[in-house]
Amino acid sequence: MAISRWRGRDAFALERVVRNLALTVDWLGGWGWGPRYLIPLLPLLMLWVLPVIPRLTTSMRRLAFGGLVALGAGIQFLGMAVPLSNYYTDLFLNNKIYDYALIYSDRAAVDAQWGWMDAIWGWEWSPIRYHLTRLNFSRLDIAWAAVDGWIAPALALSSLLLICVWLYFNIRTNVLISRLMIVVAAILLSLSLRMGLNALRHDPRVIGDYTDVDALVHQLNTIARYDEAVFIDRHLYTPIFMNAFKPLIPVVTLAYAPGESYDAQGPQVISDDLIEQAGYENVYGLDWFGEQRSSGFDMDNYIWLVTSSSPFEADKRRPIERYLVEHYFPVQEISTSPRARAIRFYMFPAPIGEPANPTVASFGGLLRLTGVDLPLGNVSYPNPDLPLSLVWQPEAAMTMDYNISLFLQNEAGETVWQHDGQPQATFGYTSRWQVGEQYRDNYLVPLSLLPNGIYHLMVAVYNWQDQQRLAVTATQDNAFLVTEMVVR
Repeated sequence: MAISRWRGRDAFALERVVRNLALTVDWLGGWGWGPRYLIPLLPLLMLWVLPVIPRLTTSMRRLAFGGLVALGAGIQFLGMAVPLSNYYTDLFLNNKIYDYALIYSDRAAVDAQWGWMDAIWGWEWSPIRYHLTRLNFSRLDIAWAAVDGWIAPALALSSLLLICVWLYFNIRTNVLISRLMIVVAAILLSLSLRMGLNALRHDPRVIGDYTDVDALVHQLNTIARYDEAVFIDRHLYTPIFMNAFKPLIPVVTLAYAPGESYDAQGPQVISDDLIEQAGYENVYGLDWFGEQRSSGFDMDNYIWLVTSSSPFEADKRRPIERYLVEHYFPVQEISTSPRARAIRFYMFPAPIGEPANPTVASFGGLLRLTGVDLPLGNVSYPNPDLPLSLVWQPEAAMTMDYNISLFLQNEAGETVWQHDGQPQATFGYTSRWQVGEQYRDNYLVPLSLLPNGIYHLMVAVYNWQDQQRLAVTATQDNAFLVTEMVVR
């Protein structure tokens, strides 16, 4: 299977995989257990405060308790009112923290020169002082201000005030009024949570200039299945998925591909090795998911790759997408712009080497279909969609890029499914193919929605400019019968 390719790779490659997947530094506390991991425990720890509240019988105690509550609320307000990213940016610009890329390129220099960066723990560069000096009430970094949705926090505040009143006057109220106040407070909290989450889906600070990506996410919400997974090739899209993606399925942000061009400087890695271009950790993760069926997991092994580039960008190499096209089976594509595309793949390993079913079809004396592979056979049961791998071999040099038409016909000769496009899912430029070389072209033929019967799978090669097909000897309509498919 796919992941077995890694067993023969050198230790350096595997070390890079492990390092990029697990051993990373993401905060200024080094490798320690950060206090932010204790945040989920705060509601439980606050239960210890409840027995104290009834003992606040004197004015001085109530004043002290109220002061602590006000101080905590004020610190939380400061943390929300000023963008946290500004703090770290200013630390870096003032030479108080290092560039995090150094942790991978020169760890010894980081340990020697920076240590624990003690300067940031002093008052001058403490987060509280920084936020106090940069507090601007006309530009608060609070979600409710961004989405103009103050009704939700007003309801939440009303609920909290009602709870405070209930706690303060609990001794003096009867049981019926006490229970009624709790019910009203719970309703107000539920409404504020529902309205707040709905409003925050439209936060312009999350979407930014990526309205096309936001539209793509909403399309995926309607078609992504519960047993699939989504892989994103650009971390800038991650907040939008976190904000708007609804299906309860895994969403994985891949590392940047070393062989891709993201700016004017070009790729970080220049190599003919597709795995090196795509990135060892990315390929390992994709192959791992593709192997789960053989490991006994209950998965159909479909994934979505959300990619930020398109075939129409000449400077893009798209190594992650190309790896999936060559090793698995592309199913469908949706897009809202050239930089917002989602491609569905069937994660069954594509065959390699010589085809199992040789053929002798020649298209116009230019391109020969030398063979066909059907890894799961040609009968729909028990697999509703069947993978198909065509093997092409140029017979002569071609001056243009031809398209492939693959279509199913029923016994009456009617076309019930058709796929047209550039071979190898837009990566196959026939004008660049070398005479005598073999090129695999992978597809998934959908049979799940067809009625029972026998279907003919046909293939044609045509000029996309004038739609004229290349001639195939002894065929009708210049289309070659690849195989019969049986739907049960």
